[in-house]
This record gives sequence, C-alpha cells and structure tokens, in this order.
Amino acid sequence: MKLKLAPWVLRLAYKLIDVESLGESSVLDGRTIEYGFALSHLVKLPVGTLLDVGCTARVNPVVSTMCELGWKVEGIDLRDYNYKHPNFTFLKVDINHLSAVGQFDVVTAISTLEHIGIGGRYGIEKDPEALTDAIRNIRAFLNHLDLSFCAKTTCI
Repeated sequence: MKLKLAPWVLRLAYKLIDVESLGESSVLDGRTIEYGFALSHLVKLPVGTLLDVGCTARVNPVVSTMCELGWKVEGIDLRDYNYKHPNFTFLKVDINHLSAVGQFDVVTAISTLEHIGIGGRYGIEKDPEALTDAIRNIRAFLNHLDLSFCAKTTCI
C-alpha cells in the first residue's frame, strides 16, 4: 500500500533527508557509470555551452567538471542547487515551464527523464505528456540537434 503524502511534506522530507545516501551500500552504481560515460565523451569536445537538466543530484560531477574546463554551463532542476562558479548559472524550474534560455552545444539529462511526469516526487503532479514535452524542449535547446546525453541503466 502506498501512502499519499501532500507535496509540501515530500518537499520537506527531501530537504531534510539525503535520500540518495539511503542505499544499501556504497558500491559503484548505474548513475556513477552513466556520469563517467558522459564525461569521457564531453571532455573530448571543444569548449562550448551545456545545459544540464536535473543537475541537483548529489553525485553529479558534470556541472563542476565542465565549468572547470571552461564551458558555460546552465543547470535546471526542481530542487535547490548551491554550486557556485563563474561559468555556471542555475535556474530552479521544470524543463516544461522554462522560457527560452538560449541554444546549447550539449544538453545532458542523466538519470533525469525517468522522473519527469511521475506524480508525487519533487512535489509534482502526474502528467502523461510531460516526458514527450521535455524531450521536445531538449531538442529545441540544442544548437545542432546532434548531441545530447540522456542515460538510464534500467527502464521503467
């Protein structure tokens, strides 16, 4: 039986509890492998602009690595993100409620798409069209429609 909690309760819980650290072990997991895969390709590209959708994951090295390499990085997430760097801009917004932010050479959405449109988590309501809209938005933000990283090791 699932307990239905009010969105404000879920938001408070996610602020107070490090949900990602509640795993059974600290072994290498799929997300760590996804970040490594993405970065191994990103670092080979000429310096440019990057949009990281869902950037607030605790173990996400994409934003800090690419900023240090000279990239102009913009991150969006529904949760707060306190990383500060001269090459980084953060917007606390849903990708489907984002007004035009410009064009990017690369868009990453690592372990993010599977959460879009799923009600309950992050205080959002269920939306069957949200994933399709998000993918359409990601394509619209790409300069050349040829490079994005959207990784997930398991399918839902």
